[in-house]
Amino acid sequence: MEEPKQDHLNRSASKPPYAWRVLIVCSLFGPPLGTVLLLIGLGLSGPNLKQGAQLILPIAILFSYPIGGIPAFLTDLLSMLLRLKRNLPGIAAMTVAGALLSVIWWLVIELVIKLVIDTFSGLVFTTCGATAALILSVCLPEPSK
Repeated sequence: MEEPKQDHLNRSASKPPYAWRVLIVCSLFGPPLGTVLLLIGLGLSGPNLKQGAQLILPIAILFSYPIGGIPAFLTDLLSMLLRLKRNLPGIAAMTVAGALLSVIWWLVIELVIKLVIDTFSGLVFTTCGATAALILSVCLPEPSK
């Protein structure tokens, strides 16, 4: 009888391909990171930073996913489709994509909900999205040598 050939390739079923890992990690951590950056920015202007953060942070992180989850997911999906690498052009492209998708999502929210939102809030939302994309660009794959 003939023995079946063993597959010596390391095909681990527990790890998704690297591009999908980037999408998953950045989509999970992008919205809370933007919210924490927003709260730090708001807290630096207020007198009770520690007390306000302890009270608001858990609720804000929970509500960050419906608001920041869509631009974070789209930013990561775009970086995956463009096959961005962890070099200067890739980091810059991911940051610009985060900023553009954040401002587009802010405009959609403003038009759908029709709240009276000033331009400053859109600038803050865009800055938080761009900064979160910049920080999470460390998850991009390294360029091939």
